[in-house]
Amino acid sequence: TSHTQSTSDDTNALLIVRNDGKVGIGDTTPTATLEVAGDLVARRTEIVDISGNTNLSGNSHAGRLLRCTSACTLSLQATPTAGEQQIIYNDSTGTITISANGSDTINGSTNDVTITSRYKAVTIIAVSASAWLAIGV
Repeated sequence: TSHTQSTSDDTNALLIVRNDGKVGIGDTTPTATLEVAGDLVARRTEIVDISGNTNLSGNSHAGRLLRCTSACTLSLQATPTAGEQQIIYNDSTGTITISANGSDTINGSTNDVTITSRYKAVTIIAVSASAWLAIGV
């Protein structure tokens, strides 16, 4: 069943569709888990400090700013959900290696991506369950 809580102005409607867990703000037919119709201001992004080799996961790392404080290798998850993304930046004097994790590809290749300078960053976005795009390399 669905439940709608709204004011007399439908542009301020909040809809919770309980049978599929979707929430719409200003939208009565959300297609995503949380869908906002109109402007959205996200004031902060969670920053996760990483100081050693790490296997990235959608639950712990996707949608976050990953601050690498020492040289390390980050292994992308082997079967991501399309649309997952990580923003990775180097806050050290070492090299950050982003591993394609075996059969996965980054920009069409199984080669790793590196960030070799402090304050440099790359955004990695899953476009399928085995392919990633690296923006900013």
